Amino acid sequence: MKHLLEVPKHNTATDRGLAASGKLRADTRASIFAIILLLILTGVAFLGYHYFNLSGEYRQRNFMHLVETKAARDIVIESPILRAPQIEQVRSHIETARAKAIWCTDNLNAVEYALIEQIGASRAFTLCREDVDRADMVLQLLARMKSQDANMRDPAQSPFARALEVRAIIEQMMEASVAFQPQVDLIQSRLSNVVIGGTTFVSFAMLIVMTFLLKELEKVWTRLLSSSERLKEINQRFGIAMEGMSDGFALFDKDRRLVMCNETYRRLAHPNPDRVEVGMTVEDIIRDAMSHGFYVAIPKEERSDFIQQHIQRLAEGDADIRLEIVGDRHVQEKLTESAVGDKVVIRTDVTSYVQANRKLQELTQRLESAKTRYRKRSLEDPMTEIANRRCLDEALRAAVGTGPRAIIRIDLDRFKRVNDMLGHDAGDHVLKTVARRLELATRDTDMVARVGGDEFVVLCAQGTDLDSANEIGQRLLATTLEPVLYEGRPCVFSASLGLAVKEVSADNPHEILQNADAALYEAKAAGRGDLKVFSREMEERIAQDRKISDDLIRAISAGELVPYYQTQHDAKTHAITGIEVLARWAHPEFGVLAPGAFLNTAQQMKLDGDIDTAIMSKAMGELDVLMAAGFRVPKTSFNVSAKTLSDPAFLGVASDLYRRAKQPISFEILESVSLEEEDQIIPFAIEGLRELGFDLEIDDFGSGHASIKSVMQVRPNALKIDRSIVLPLGSDPRTKKLVAATIDIGKALGINVIAEGVETPLHAKILADLGCNILQGYYFSKPMCAQDLSAFLVAEALPQNAH
Repeated sequence: MKHLLEVPKHNTATDRGLAASGKLRADTRASIFAIILLLILTGVAFLGYHYFNLSGEYRQRNFMHLVETKAARDIVIESPILRAPQIEQVRSHIETARAKAIWCTDNLNAVEYALIEQIGASRAFTLCREDVDRADMVLQLLARMKSQDANMRDPAQSPFARALEVRAIIEQMMEASVAFQPQVDLIQSRLSNVVIGGTTFVSFAMLIVMTFLLKELEKVWTRLLSSSERLKEINQRFGIAMEGMSDGFALFDKDRRLVMCNETYRRLAHPNPDRVEVGMTVEDIIRDAMSHGFYVAIPKEERSDFIQQHIQRLAEGDADIRLEIVGDRHVQEKLTESAVGDKVVIRTDVTSYVQANRKLQELTQRLESAKTRYRKRSLEDPMTEIANRRCLDEALRAAVGTGPRAIIRIDLDRFKRVNDMLGHDAGDHVLKTVARRLELATRDTDMVARVGGDEFVVLCAQGTDLDSANEIGQRLLATTLEPVLYEGRPCVFSASLGLAVKEVSADNPHEILQNADAALYEAKAAGRGDLKVFSREMEERIAQDRKISDDLIRAISAGELVPYYQTQHDAKTHAITGIEVLARWAHPEFGVLAPGAFLNTAQQMKLDGDIDTAIMSKAMGELDVLMAAGFRVPKTSFNVSAKTLSDPAFLGVASDLYRRAKQPISFEILESVSLEEEDQIIPFAIEGLRELGFDLEIDDFGSGHASIKSVMQVRPNALKIDRSIVLPLGSDPRTKKLVAATIDIGKALGINVIAEGVETPLHAKILADLGCNILQGYYFSKPMCAQDLSAFLVAEALPQNAH
């Protein structure tokens, strides 16, 4: 009986576990209840906030509705008869007002409709729907008014009547807008009461629950204090490790707030390291550092954008965020994220690397700049600052395969006279002026290049046809012919232009330039100061010149260069006074060619000296045969080129020729040779020929190169008047005066005057009357071979065996 009454003994540990378990369940239930109450409170507050905002939105849109309808009504009042612009303005205002009314009815769900009907404010939606109907009526009326379908005979359907109808409906819409406002006030007032009541009830319940939880929190806090000591020890060890890092280290929580950092991070993040404090966000640290001028070259108005971009780049894990700070220092920042959402930011001082890289970039830029300057200098003419020959060559290579291209070659005529008379500074001024004028006369897409002393080329842009290129060429000709003054003195010169249009060949890009050269030579031959276009005839002539060039060396060694002879006659008696030896080429394909067909080519190939020597040698042999046969040759004249005169061995050849000759020998020197060569070799050669006993004659006198002073310096034995001056005799009185003046010069110098180009008896008579000494031309004989010369001498009945 006793055992039944005993109070059973309890297991203390078990009781404590059960008590703790029950306590935990009670705390959990209390916490869950508190959370539910908090959610309810939040929900009520949110709903209240939502509906307050909603009522405010209704009020705002109703006000905008009233403004739009009033604006529409004012337009109707001001314009009793609406025109298209007013109709459009009214339509725009009504559509805006209609949109506001539609928003008021369509922005609520079914529950919200029911709630508003419950609080007695459903009248608001009726007003909105009626307003939408009225707006539709107004829009329909406006559409009919705009289409002008009104029956002007029916007053009720006239534009004025319809405008009144529109005005009446708009005023009804305004009245509906005024009536809508009390409904909004009613909604706001009754919802306020509901929210206040619900919030008060839930807040009281929250107070009871929070009191219970605070007691439990006190117990938890006690347990945490014991754990914090151990955590503090761990943090101290971690802090020592952080401070030993050479890089800046910072730990931010998931809200980007600073949890901890080392001193290096502070120094690399702010000019005043003490201002970097725990709890600051990344944005706070950067913004405060900016306000102290820590970051370089970031304008104040761009700081917010910079901060946001910096945060975004960190969030994306950008490993190369470079920032420049004061003192020419540079940092690199990198972010990594832990599994719990914390963010670790590492800042590294990369100043030495950036400065070394900057020096490398500066050296690279200097190298590139030097390369650019060198290339610019290599492609630009230093005097005129336009493209040079190399630049033109590159442009021609680039033009391969781009279709036909137009190119214009410009050569300044008589430019050397500018240098000789006014000096090289004047010549430079002319070249610069012409270059500027050529650029102004062309398009931006055209290239103007200087390719020689006084030679220019214009490469026209892609797509330039012959007509357009010809127009450009005429402009270029006109601008080059305009006067140029240097220190107040005119620089007298002209220009010749050659134009060619052709596809640029990959095999020979310069072929088009050669064609333009051919056209240029044609312009010079036609009298200069003109533009010539490359033609098929020129192309055929170029092909022939090319073949002549290929055949010329062979022809000299094969003996195809032969002497021809033209007699010279006394102006009064017409007796033979001499023979001029002329060069001819007995070409196996083209027949006998005059010097004009091959002399320029020979000069370009520097073969003119070889031709002179070959002609002299063969002529002396043929003349020896004639004189051995008893023919008397009073004098023999040879043309001698600048190349021959410049040859140091020529005086030796001339000396042998003099010893061999059985008759007087004369050398005809082009006045251009005697005047244009500045080298002392030619004056020395001329003086040497005179000392050997040869006569000297100035050939083509009057063709535009000589001066009286230079003639006196050469001291010739005769002047030969150029045939271009003799041919107009008898038809041009001025020519006669010019010839008479030339003969007077010869008389004043005490030397003979020989006239070339005598083709008619009238020429011979006028020249004899003017006092010319010797005549030469087709009137007496054409150039002929040795056999024909022998026959000519027989016909002239010269006595044989006179010696």
